Amino acid sequence: MTSTDWMDKESGRIAGTILQAEALGQQRLEGSIKAQQGAPDFWKEFTDEVKVQADGLAERFTYSMDENIVGHSSLNEADSTYPDHHCTVGVDRHSMEFGNESAVMHHFYYRPGSSQIKRSIWRPGSVGVVDNVFMDLYAGPQGMLTDVKGSPMTAKELAIYIVKGMYKAVSFPSVPKAAINKTSDSLHR
Repeated sequence: MTSTDWMDKESGRIAGTILQAEALGQQRLEGSIKAQQGAPDFWKEFTDEVKVQADGLAERFTYSMDENIVGHSSLNEADSTYPDHHCTVGVDRHSMEFGNESAVMHHFYYRPGSSQIKRSIWRPGSVGVVDNVFMDLYAGPQGMLTDVKGSPMTAKELAIYIVKGMYKAVSFPSVPKAAINKTSDSLHR
């Protein structure tokens, strides 16, 4: 063994570490490119499903004019003055029996070319944003995914998760009398 063998070994170890780092960097770059390419489809699928979910609440939870749970969503496209696509989701309970209640408002933003969706939460009666979260998108075995509290979700799963959570926040504490009357009336016909 020559006196410089240790240098050759150390140099080889460093070169191997550099190659691993470059390979990892290349994988991350490819993943980022896939996420950017798949993000517009994720956004569209998410906003389409949010609308289906929000609209479905009134169809299933309207017992009378005064006893219902409704969802609403609005979508604004990016334009020259505002570069982000924007989707707002809300769920409200209207009830003479239990009182009115609104879930926290969820606002989602997607900037074309990005691989993230920003979620801002506004609580009714609050001034300004209560919570901001950036959800990274990535290509997974089921297509484009994002992580929510450690669980990977597709665009549809994310939409269901959001609207279902909002529904649970304002759901009737017990079965409204109007629901019982509506069911009773339909049975007697």
